Amino acid sequence: MQITTTQKYSPKLFNLDQLTRIRETAVNMESLEEQLLLAIMLSGTRNSQFLPMKIKDLEVTGDGLITVKGVSIPFPCMPATIESIKRKSLSKEDYVFRSSVNPGTHMNMRELSTRFRKWLKKANVDTEGATPHNLRLSVIIAYAAAPK
Repeated sequence: MQITTTQKYSPKLFNLDQLTRIRETAVNMESLEEQLLLAIMLSGTRNSQFLPMKIKDLEVTGDGLITVKGVSIPFPCMPATIESIKRKSLSKEDYVFRSSVNPGTHMNMRELSTRFRKWLKKANVDTEGATPHNLRLSVIIAYAAAPK
């Protein structure tokens, strides 16, 4: 019997400079939905929490915060962005991040990953091995390492 070893997986983590460039990319996006999507991703929120989010789950609480399903997230891009997204929707039951492939459903992970790589290219950040989950891990680590 032959025993093979597997290579240990190590996720690609983004450094503080890369996170800053990604954040600047979000602020400068033309699409309000993409601004909001990347801002939520940069908060460390799980993909499974924000992808199925509906308009009714989104609130502006003031002081640069939004509430998504009861969780407060810093969103300095401006509360007007959220109000504009709400006005564009037909119903409170609409998904905030709609699928471009399957109308009537929310964006899936493949669509999110494709957009994410596009944003990384705009931010001049290497896309090799980069995933939305790696961004989440990087944000959490950066927050934990920040001086208190």
